[in-house]
Amino acid sequence: MGAAIAPRISETLVFSENAMADTIEAIVDRAIEHTRTILESARAEWRVARKGLETIHDNLAAGAPGHPALDRLKAFIADQDRARREH
Repeated sequence: MGAAIAPRISETLVFSENAMADTIEAIVDRAIEHTRTILESARAEWRVARKGLETIHDNLAAGAPGHPALDRLKAFIADQDRARREH
């Protein structure tokens, strides 16, 4: 019986890691999309949005350091910083 459980546990762990990776992708996608939406508002402030994105990045990086979506989030922040400096 124990031998039959080990492969299931292994499959579950791989599934959990993949599910977490998918979740991180979804969180980053939603954060970027939401930020774009609120920045279209005349009242939106990049400084506040940036702080929120950095918090999201740091929280995700604590659980999944090196995930490729984190680079995408950092690139989005850098692009917005550049756009704000140019205006």
